[in-house]
Amino acid sequence: MAEKSPETWLQSELSELLVNIHDALDAWSRLPFDCSWTRNPPASHHLMMLKGMEEQLLRMWVRMQRNQWGILEVEVLAWNGTQKRKEDGVLRNFYDLLQTVASDVSTDKKIFKDLPRNWSGFLIRTLLKEQYLVSRCAEQKNDDFPEELQNLCRNYLKCMQVLSRVEPRELCSSFFTLLSPFTRESVFLADYPSLPQRKLVSSVTNRFAENLLASKDWQTRSEDYLKLLRKQK
Repeated sequence: MAEKSPETWLQSELSELLVNIHDALDAWSRLPFDCSWTRNPPASHHLMMLKGMEEQLLRMWVRMQRNQWGILEVEVLAWNGTQKRKEDGVLRNFYDLLQTVASDVSTDKKIFKDLPRNWSGFLIRTLLKEQYLVSRCAEQKNDDFPEELQNLCRNYLKCMQVLSRVEPRELCSSFFTLLSPFTRESVFLADYPSLPQRKLVSSVTNRFAENLLASKDWQTRSEDYLKLLRKQK
């Protein structure tokens, strides 16, 4: 098999990256009810980071399709220099996301403290504190949940799984690696801040989190999710 040319590799990597970004942006827009947490950090940082990447990658894609590689290099260098100084730049939003994920863990309820201390862990803690669904579960008098609520829950879990899969640090690393042939820079990204280790406690919450993260289809966990939310009321 013939090796890919640098131009072909770049276009292939850019296309794959754009697909992941668009999947995540679609998931944000398809959340089946109003989620107030999406307007606050770290979710707001994640969304701004995605939009910043999408905007830059689309500009690069246009130049590639027009075979304007010289113009592309100049534009990427200019963008890279500018975004480093912007308060809402891609890199700034990434580091703000890391900081706020750590803050969310340190101030969280005791029952959530053993959950993963990363982006997926934040999403799971958010799932278990989703006030709209908690209140809906509290309204139910019967043991069985109505079909409408189950469908709502499945759609919510589907969106959250996509957001969990598009992990911010991996995405940001892939993004700046794609830019590196033009910027000639290697961007080292800090990891999620480490926190004091605690002995893991076996609980319904932890078992649900482990099963959810191991599942290939979060929608299949909707009934377990609703039962767990019912206990939060």
